[in-house]
Amino acid sequence: MSGKRAKNCAPVLEHYRTFLYTCGAYYPLFGVIMLTWQTKPTIYQINTWVWLHSLSQRYGTAVGLHNVPDEVLDNLAAYGFDAVWLMG
Repeated sequence: MSGKRAKNCAPVLEHYRTFLYTCGAYYPLFGVIMLTWQTKPTIYQINTWVWLHSLSQRYGTAVGLHNVPDEVLDNLAAYGFDAVWLMG
């Protein structure tokens, strides 16, 4: 590993010092692999508290990050963003 990055290869978790980096992936010491993504990804930002409150009202039950309905996640994925940023 020379420490150089390939063109158009942005690290996902650069602030973690415990990750080994190659252009294709991050290899954290605890064993989970994080892949890299485009240099200029599109990110969909959601105000988490407002979103979860809205989902709770829509579904008539408390919705938290652990039980967001699959159809909601599928709809988010259908937008085609590279990532979803849960703010707040």
